Amino acid sequence: MKLSPHAYGLAFARISLGVISLVHGIANTFGIWGGPDVERVAGDVAAQLATDSNLITTAVSLLQLLLGVLLVFGPLARIAAITLLALVVVHFFGSARWQAFFVRDDGFEFLLAVMALAVIIATQGPGAFCAKLRLRSPKKQKKE
Repeated sequence: MKLSPHAYGLAFARISLGVISLVHGIANTFGIWGGPDVERVAGDVAAQLATDSNLITTAVSLLQLLLGVLLVFGPLARIAAITLLALVVVHFFGSARWQAFFVRDDGFEFLLAVMALAVIIATQGPGAFCAKLRLRSPKKQKKE
């Protein structure tokens, strides 16, 4: 079976988005690789929402981890991409990052790139290179 360049491109986009989500979720959950820990992220979210948000932040951080794994390996990639897109859009509008473009100015360029990758995977699917999960057992052959 010969695979098209389209399959390679989708695999690269899906795995890139998955790694970004996975690493971001790990950094937010555990505070490693220069990322904030859950308490600091919760403080930022609480300032935006005017509420205590430790539970919300922990859930979102763990959801990012799960979505990253689903995207890297491919099963349920469309659902994972749509969910990640929703998270990024909420973060985009909730954090008012639209006031500047570049990340160094607290802008939205990174969020825009993640949204673009998520839209590609949501609309085009995981591509030919993805782990296939068998959700049901194979049919038993009748004995003759």
